[in-house]
Amino acid sequence: EALQARQVPIFAEVSKFPAVTRDLALVVKQGVPVQDLLDTFVVERKNNASCDIVQAIVLFDEYRGKGLENDEKSLAFRFTLQDTQSTLQEDAVNAAMAALVAVAGEKHGAKIRK
Repeated sequence: EALQARQVPIFAEVSKFPAVTRDLALVVKQGVPVQDLLDTFVVERKNNASCDIVQAIVLFDEYRGKGLENDEKSLAFRFTLQDTQSTLQEDAVNAAMAALVAVAGEKHGAKIRK
């Protein structure tokens, strides 16, 4: 019975092609929750074909202070991109990242930190 109660594992293809990582620092208002940005990225990954290659998104830094307005914060994300069918080309990576930056700007007023 214990074996029958376990969920069957879901198959996920392991890519034989290398992954690419890109870091992106966005400036947003302090009132914007990190989870809202992450949720926006996940929705974009599902709805935008150019973002199919996005495999993982991790927040690795949050900064407030010098160089930012008092009501701003900088959030740095690491994106892992990988295709299961072929080696990634730079234009595909750039298209995915541009789409993610655009949707973050539209939904949350985010801009790339310079």
